[in-house]
Amino acid sequence: METFRVKEKISSNTTFKIAPFRKHIRQTEPHKHKNYFEIIFLWAGSGIHLIDSTRYEISPPTIFILKKNQIHAWNITKEPEGYVIIIKDEFLEHTRDTELKILFHLFWSIEHLALRKDTMGIRSLFENLHNEFTSEQRFSKMVVEGLLKSILGKLLQYQYLYNIDHKYIDIYAQFIELIITNKTNTRNLINYAGQLNISAQVLNDICKNATGKSAKKMIDEFTISDAKRYLEFSNLTISEIAFKLQFNDSSYFVKFFKKHEGLTPSLYREMRFQKLP
Repeated sequence: METFRVKEKISSNTTFKIAPFRKHIRQTEPHKHKNYFEIIFLWAGSGIHLIDSTRYEISPPTIFILKKNQIHAWNITKEPEGYVIIIKDEFLEHTRDTELKILFHLFWSIEHLALRKDTMGIRSLFENLHNEFTSEQRFSKMVVEGLLKSILGKLLQYQYLYNIDHKYIDIYAQFIELIITNKTNTRNLINYAGQLNISAQVLNDICKNATGKSAKKMIDEFTISDAKRYLEFSNLTISEIAFKLQFNDSSYFVKFFKKHEGLTPSLYREMRFQKLP
């Protein structure tokens, strides 16, 4: 039985939102958000933020980036201050700003950014974005998109990223979406490439230019991430997890997991805590 608790912080008819980080949050149970992407900027606070199987120390100024369906939880020990940006796919689908889409899709592999102390520029951008979003003035939508693009671009300056040709950004984004949703019902690189109407070699080249990793490595990393999520936050058996992750043989799943993590799924489950300390 899956035990992933789902929390939604945005209404069904809203595609974008920015709000101050709630100061009263102290500790939450592991949960996920199914329908949106989050950027969390904290300039004050301390504690632990769990994202899937990784525990990050909250050491402001810092950025946390949550993708759809990632499991996360907070254990905050000092009053936090910051902002939370929530973005749905529909927001990007409706924008005409191609550069904004490109910047957004480059964030798929980033989960945490430790910022330098001189971050008043970034803080001002978040504050201006919040003020513009809540003002609802004429042309606010265009200003919001411009400020969001400035924030994404500024944050990417803190993270070394490879270059990707603009003409391939849509294919790259579709590939990431296929992996996340597992619409291909496979882990086979050739099948993914076929879904995108390109060769496996072209898909590999696109991924290496975007992230420095091969397409197969990206597929395997997503598979391992999903496996850890099920092992830590569900009561599914090893065989049931293997089936969900498109392994026909649970013994092959065990070998696959051990190859990447150095231990069996059962031992990994035993060693992990179900709750934050």
